[in-house]
Amino acid sequence: MLIRITTDPQDVDGLRPVIEKLANIFAETVLSKLKVAEQQPPKHTSEILSLGSPPSTPCLVSVDELATAVGQSKHSLYRMAKMGRIPSYAAGPNLKGRRFDVEEVRRVLRQEVLNHAGQ
Repeated sequence: MLIRITTDPQDVDGLRPVIEKLANIFAETVLSKLKVAEQQPPKHTSEILSLGSPPSTPCLVSVDELATAVGQSKHSLYRMAKMGRIPSYAAGPNLKGRRFDVEEVRRVLRQEVLNHAGQ
């Protein structure tokens, strides 16, 4: 998608509508990806196992599985986890790996998009 900005960069008031339009496009894109991801059947063993477990029992998945589930890149997810924008849990022998609860991350991303769109 190509968006041309035809206002003077020094004109902050002229850029405001452009920034709001970009924020709305971003919010719509993320929400549509989340809806598509929620409608897809589970592809990974961990997701299949989580279907039979009680809702209060979180199923932690790798970043690869999370990226597929929420439609985001692994790099973006690691960056958001490092910044504390999405919840993650230390895993592995040295606790350097990260694991994610898909439903928890979806909730946080959805809320972040809704908060951002409402501003």
